[in-house]
Amino acid sequence: MSTNDPKDLNTHLRSVEYFGNKELPNIQDIQKLVRDERLEQFLKWGNQSAKPDFIWVLILMEEFGETIAEIMFGDVEKTKTELIQMTAVSNAWAEAVYDRGIVQAENKQDGFATGIFMLFTKFGELAKAMLEQEFEKAVGLTHDVMKEVYFTRQQIEQDFINDK
Repeated sequence: MSTNDPKDLNTHLRSVEYFGNKELPNIQDIQKLVRDERLEQFLKWGNQSAKPDFIWVLILMEEFGETIAEIMFGDVEKTKTELIQMTAVSNAWAEAVYDRGIVQAENKQDGFATGIFMLFTKFGELAKAMLEQEFEKAVGLTHDVMKEVYFTRQQIEQDFINDK
């Protein structure tokens, strides 16, 4: 089988030709870890399908932040744990969207929710520009991200601090 033949993905991913001599976990092993984490989350929090997508963005970003922190600290085992948790949260969010049959971007704090959505949209565009080595575009997007951070800060102050 050539490494371009996706018929047997598991064999493909574990092939010495594709990855050299590195031993990689089996896809089923990773899926089992994600399923186990998803079950733990469900037992702890129950069915969360009614949460709007805005809340799922915050939950996923919290997990993403923890993953990045563990990468920065260089802790491989904690990084693996956070990646599994982040994947399980993504699965839970997908379950919610499938259960609801709609996306729910709105939240009672519409300005804040919009700011969060725009901020992470710009982060995604910035990441794409960096991956594609479009550095001039990335500079402009960095400016856009900073504007969104400022807007989101203003919305937090308006919606949560000044209205107390």
